[in-house]
Amino acid sequence: MAGGLAVDTINGHNIAGGFLGTGQTWQDVKTSRSAGVTYTNSTGKPIEAAIVTYSAANTFSINGKVVGRNNGSNYAIFYGIIPDGGTYVLSAGTLDSWSELR
Repeated sequence: MAGGLAVDTINGHNIAGGFLGTGQTWQDVKTSRSAGVTYTNSTGKPIEAAIVTYSAANTFSINGKVVGRNNGSNYAIFYGIIPDGGTYVLSAGTLDSWSELR
């Protein structure tokens, strides 16, 4: 870019087109997701998960950090942004819906 600085990496990671929402749509992934299974975001950009679960005390974790907790109420709604290469898991519960912006 003439007269300016073109930034396409941060900390060695390519960010060209790698912003949340760029070229992404909400996808219903419920049939391919299960509680207790750790998933890895390998899309090349951040994604967002939106999960509705019921009938269990559970947690939603990203990269090993609990970002949401349900102490056993009827329904819980979890949202989280998962960085590229990050892992995410819903510990337990019956899924009502699981969507991802990917």
